[in-house]
Amino acid sequence: MLGAEGREKEFSISLAMNLPCVSITVAAMSFSGLATGAELDFAARIAAFEELRNRPLPEEFDETSPTPIRSRHFDLSEYFNVFPHLRLVEGRVLDWVYDGNEMAGGPMLYSRLASDPPFDSVAEFVDSIRERAQLDEVEKLQKWYDTEISKLSTDGTQTPDPFGGTTAPDPFGGKTETDAERRRQLDIDILRGVFDLRMKEFKHCDYTNIWREVVLCDGTDEGFKELAALYLMGSEFFLYWHAQAFKHRVFVSREQMMEGLEDLPPGFFEEKDETKLNREEAIGLLDPSPTVVRHARRVQVRLLVFEELHGYVRKVFTFSEDPPHDLLSERDIVEAAYVVTRIF
Repeated sequence: MLGAEGREKEFSISLAMNLPCVSITVAAMSFSGLATGAELDFAARIAAFEELRNRPLPEEFDETSPTPIRSRHFDLSEYFNVFPHLRLVEGRVLDWVYDGNEMAGGPMLYSRLASDPPFDSVAEFVDSIRERAQLDEVEKLQKWYDTEISKLSTDGTQTPDPFGGTTAPDPFGGKTETDAERRRQLDIDILRGVFDLRMKEFKHCDYTNIWREVVLCDGTDEGFKELAALYLMGSEFFLYWHAQAFKHRVFVSREQMMEGLEDLPPGFFEEKDETKLNREEAIGLLDPSPTVVRHARRVQVRLLVFEELHGYVRKVFTFSEDPPHDLLSERDIVEAAYVVTRIF
């Protein structure tokens, strides 16, 4: 890990004596004194970040009850040693609680005042954010959607087909589909559109990402790249079983990308025979170089990653160029689809 000699840090220690364990968290650090991290190029910083997040599960980890993992097992202030262009809002700390069961597990990040004790469970954190995230209203909307979906039956009794429910011939000889079934799918699509539109009213309903608000960058290109990488990988440590499928690997060089072919999970590239030559061909024209483009007070960062759900994906983040550099949009571009065949 990177050495800490000579670094100037602002420490804020919170001792939660009423909890089963003592939690010690380091608060926001200034940019000064982090020359060691700043001297590293982005590839080296990503490698150092990978080393941080790939630490093994604690020895006391219990597969049948993973939630007792505490934040004392990993101090997130280490992120800011590796990414020196980032810092926290003054007086805030980045912390986490573990969310898991016997099938999957991973951390849920949140921020708190340095003077506040850490949360002891996911339930405590959710209760603290319920009003701001409007979770009561979100749950009502979800209940409405589920109720409306349940009214739609496959035989057309709730969605009468004005065309008589005839069966349409399948030109490929596969399973045929009745008009009623098509009508039902159309109704589902309409309901989903209404649901998604109404969900946009609840800005903070995805409370798992609210922690991003307290992470600031210095406004440089390197800072925006670090910010995008942290958004992607910040909560990807101590992942258990199925949760590992949501992990991102960030590529920063062609050499690293091509060498990564050896580490892919079992699977295949779509429309490619499974040979080493075809695997190289599938990604051979991809450019993994991170890019930062500025225009009209906006900054767009593009990172090439591998994720098990889709394959090689270009992650596109657009930030405000003005502090506090709010995230304006986030989208994915699948550049080489890969189908994972591993069974957990």
